[in-house]
Amino acid sequence: MSRHRNVRNRAYSYEYDEYDEDYEDDTPHSPSTEQYLYQRNGQSLHSVEDSASPNTPNDSSTILDNDILNQCIPQLKAIVSANQSQESQFIDALRSTNYNLDQAAIILLEQETSETISSNNVSGTKLQKCTESSTIQTPTSTQTVALTSSQTTTLPPENPSETLIESTTLGNPPLKVTLSESKRLTYQKAEETTQQQALRLESLKTNKVRINLIVIGHVDAGKSTIMGHLLFQLGYVSPKLMHKYEKESKIAGKSSFKYAWVTDADQEERARGVTMDIGLKFFETASKCVTLLDAPGHKDFIPKMITGATQADVALLVVPASTGAFEGAFENSGQTKEHTLLIKSLGVTQIIVAINKMDTIAWDPIRYQSIVDSLKTYLQRVGFRKHISFVPVSGILGTNLSALSEVSRWYEGPSLLQAIDEFSAPQRPISKPFRMGITDVSKSLTLGQCVSGRIYTGAVAPGSSLMVMPAGMTLIVKAIEMDGKALKMAIAGDIVDIGVSGIDAMYLTSGSILCSISHPIKCVKRFQAKIVTMSEMQVPLIKGSSVILYLHHIDEPAFLTHLVSIFDKNGNLQKKRPRCIPRDTSALVEISTQRAICIELSTDFRALGRFAIRDRGNTIAAGIVMSIMS
Repeated sequence: MSRHRNVRNRAYSYEYDEYDEDYEDDTPHSPSTEQYLYQRNGQSLHSVEDSASPNTPNDSSTILDNDILNQCIPQLKAIVSANQSQESQFIDALRSTNYNLDQAAIILLEQETSETISSNNVSGTKLQKCTESSTIQTPTSTQTVALTSSQTTTLPPENPSETLIESTTLGNPPLKVTLSESKRLTYQKAEETTQQQALRLESLKTNKVRINLIVIGHVDAGKSTIMGHLLFQLGYVSPKLMHKYEKESKIAGKSSFKYAWVTDADQEERARGVTMDIGLKFFETASKCVTLLDAPGHKDFIPKMITGATQADVALLVVPASTGAFEGAFENSGQTKEHTLLIKSLGVTQIIVAINKMDTIAWDPIRYQSIVDSLKTYLQRVGFRKHISFVPVSGILGTNLSALSEVSRWYEGPSLLQAIDEFSAPQRPISKPFRMGITDVSKSLTLGQCVSGRIYTGAVAPGSSLMVMPAGMTLIVKAIEMDGKALKMAIAGDIVDIGVSGIDAMYLTSGSILCSISHPIKCVKRFQAKIVTMSEMQVPLIKGSSVILYLHHIDEPAFLTHLVSIFDKNGNLQKKRPRCIPRDTSALVEISTQRAICIELSTDFRALGRFAIRDRGNTIAAGIVMSIMS
């Protein structure tokens, strides 16, 4: 074992003591063997890959690179408009972002923006701050939201003087967002181009007009049954599927709900036998493309009904004709009056009344006329001045839905489908800055990360850049769908699904607003409004009263900070600085919220400037925004 100790104790440096400087340390190897040997006096292993030139890839990597580029470039062109001269920019952007389409699109849009600015000789990048002053002290820590390492998310100023707008999201510190004037003009020009294209397409259209119809009424009035049976008669529900619903409803002991299950797809809704959320369906008449919004009628789900009302153009009121049911639905405890007041206060001006369950009273014309007289007087007093159609129907039997029946020979009016077809086409404010309320955030197989909601004003197309408020973050529109069909452009009035990219999903929340970058929506905590109190209000409103504010798709705690004045029925000033506001009174008040909310003047954006006020489970007032206080 001594020989092993000699080797073990031998130092490695002893080997070099036996050789002089002329000794050749390297041993010859073949080229195939040499490439696998590590040279101690050469480069480190970690620097071999870095030293390789990116412009001289090997054959296999070149083929792989070309394959990926061939797949990515067409998708990138669909988002960013380009010509052949920009082909190299597309390749550089994709390689620099490791073939990430979203990041590459943002880089190309930044380059396009900078090129446009330089071509127009726009000099200077003076940043304008936007801030919001409020009664609540703003936190000292702020954070700047960045699109990339070189671009900052920005908001334009309302006037040349510097202002400050702060928006809070999810309880985080306020996001300070800024935008240079040159970039604002670039975004504005792109938005105007989209609006001009939308107006040109609308002028060339000769097909059907699109309207959004909400179905309202007291719980168990038969709203879902009527619309489900109508969709079945029009062929939008197959007989096979209808047979499935009929069989399942019998097993559940709810055979009369088979048509209601067409719109009530949720298992809890079917188990409880009531609509709990807005059901969305599509159908067509002779001259209209109708987006159907089936609203819940139960008192506990009034907030969901308000969400649907903010998306509607016209309304269908369903009341039961059976003895005792109409009286119960039309009394103060019923939802008929509250629903009609809400849709009127939120901007719906056209309405149809379907008197359901006529088969339970043997199609009695006297009972029908009595209900018509009661409803017509009330609806005209609420403010529905235009012609109101009344249609006697039976939802469970399908009578007078798509065609008139012989059992109601005394009725000389249109069927329900014909009455819907006679609605006047609503105006579409395409030329105004883009506004869209987000009602749902989800992930789609075709769109990826997407948001759903109604477009209030403006137009949008794939490739457009938008801002989500109050988060203050920008995003890119990848694709647009309506009823599962891809759209090249969507305009005001459309209820669509929009696939987005370039933004974290945490900033996309229900109740947020997608808006124009050059003209973003205002986010404030205090505004002045004109309200009208309801007869159902039990306690007068005083300074400091705490209420729940329902505005577009949000419900926010608020309180009255100042009672300015009271007006009489003719709109004349009756009293300044009142001590309280009683029921059935018109007044001018100042309202404050704890968090900044997205709001607009009712004269500029009708849907975003109207709201409802609720307290203790009742709707006590409705109002419009008169001025925004900074």
